[in-house]
Amino acid sequence: MEPGCKEEVQVPVFERAYDLFGDGSIVLVELPGHAAGQMGALVQTPQGPVLLAADAAWHRDNFRKMQAPSPLVKVFIHSWPDLIASLEKLHAFYTGNPDTPIIPTHCGDSIADYLSQQEKQAGI
Repeated sequence: MEPGCKEEVQVPVFERAYDLFGDGSIVLVELPGHAAGQMGALVQTPQGPVLLAADAAWHRDNFRKMQAPSPLVKVFIHSWPDLIASLEKLHAFYTGNPDTPIIPTHCGDSIADYLSQQEKQAGI
């Protein structure tokens, strides 16, 4: 168990997940590859869960269509096999949880879609 994490919990498709505050509001999941020890965050919002995928994918097509980034970016990747494994986990999570938004850090399309959805739900 990592310092500050309350307990290890089960999240389908992820081998290890940690309930950050012990209340299920933020659960950290391991998504190594781009960086050693990289984590994503499954965040419970009033509108439902959202998975913040950090740099495990740079665009949603990476995990939706299992499109790995260009091999040219390997210079920026800590572990290519771990990156591909993390994409596979994101893909499995996506197919098993189609209503849960997955937002990679650099995917403007995912961010814009999520914000638009939130505005519609709020009646803006």
